[in-house]
Amino acid sequence: MDPALDYQASAELRSISGLADLNQDRKDRGSTFDTKRKEMMAELEKVDGYDAKIWYEPGLWVVPQDPCY
Repeated sequence: MDPALDYQASAELRSISGLADLNQDRKDRGSTFDTKRKEMMAELEKVDGYDAKIWYEPGLWVVPQDPCY
């Protein structure tokens, strides 16, 4: 991560009003997204004929580490 944009490491960024709320909202949205993704994957595993190799198909989109960053 670019140190100039790292909220936790920058005293200047931490002093901006409302930025803490924005940062927390981003983290919450990322966590919610990941939880829902895992729930959907668990539901797919219950389908007859499910094969875990589907997640390694070259055309599938890879979820980034921080989707809301």
